[in-house]
Amino acid sequence: MSPSNALSIGRYKLDRALGTGAFATVWLGHDPEFDIPVAVKVLADNWAHDADVRERFLAEARHLRTISDPRIVSVHDIGTTNAGQPYFVMDLVTGGTLADFRSHPKYARYALRVGAECCFAVQALHDHGVLHRDIKPGNVLVDWHKDPPRVYLTDLGTAKLLAEASGYTVTTGTPSYMAPEQAHGLDGLDERADVYSLAAMTYELVSGRRPFTVRSPGALLDRRIDEHPAPIAAEAGLPTSLDDLMFRCLATDREERPRSARELADALLMIADDAGEAPPADGWQVPAAPAPARTAITSTSPTSGTASWSVPSSPSPSRHEPFRHEASRHEAVEPVNTGKAVAQKSPGWPTGLVWLVAVLLFAASAVITWLVIT
Repeated sequence: MSPSNALSIGRYKLDRALGTGAFATVWLGHDPEFDIPVAVKVLADNWAHDADVRERFLAEARHLRTISDPRIVSVHDIGTTNAGQPYFVMDLVTGGTLADFRSHPKYARYALRVGAECCFAVQALHDHGVLHRDIKPGNVLVDWHKDPPRVYLTDLGTAKLLAEASGYTVTTGTPSYMAPEQAHGLDGLDERADVYSLAAMTYELVSGRRPFTVRSPGALLDRRIDEHPAPIAAEAGLPTSLDDLMFRCLATDREERPRSARELADALLMIADDAGEAPPADGWQVPAAPAPARTAITSTSPTSGTASWSVPSSPSPSRHEPFRHEASRHEAVEPVNTGKAVAQKSPGWPTGLVWLVAVLLFAASAVITWLVIT
């Protein structure tokens, strides 16, 4: 694609779509002023005029912009496309997400340290009065070259100010990581809802499985008060204090959980210290990043160098689907269709041959009828 007809938003040149979510698309872009790659998140055209979704999208950008922490993805710019779709520009993190991590006993102590890093990131949100409400491996970007890997918390589309979370709240989030009180949507939420999600994610990083099999928020309401996740410490070669901690953090009664993400981080680091410091000899084992398919982008304004365009419509989310936007070079990217589909005809007989057969059949029928009559 030549620079003269490259797709652009403002001063940012867009290369390809990195990923699509229920409401938005994240693009790999380039900032020519600073000569750096960036991630550009654009609200889908079918949601751009929905006042509630638009406000939540912009609120995510505001939350990310106001929180200064190395573990939170930074927002550098915000604007609106010529099609009326809001967008914002973020740091580009190319290492994938925690969903790529291969759980194995020899990596368990590292998993605890990464879990603690996630806790510190969430604590930064809480310190600014923000509740995340959708913490899961796919919403944590990772730089695997750090030791321990540096995490970057993203996707604040479901985030809510703590001051506004004390009353009624709409059920939102991902069921497997959602606190039971979050499924109710009536009891009000506090930091302990995110603590539950952090523990569920850490449990999965250590063991390779989720603490509970939950397919919908309604299933959380049926969970017994005395139900605990299966122990994982022994199989991971970690102190049994990890099981006690998971039992507390994943309790249905939030009064049993640590009161803050920082408290959970401290407990995880203490268990990691007790287990020993040595990292695995072969380092982190993450799947190789597949070569992302390049997305063909057609500019309708080649003379100006800025395309008149819109992000394709996103599917309407189900009632409980999280407001999520995941950008990872490891994830399976839903292709962005920027052109019209070409209708293909099914192979069949030529029209002339069909008419010939019809005429012959009619003639044969007439002859048979005449013979019968005569």
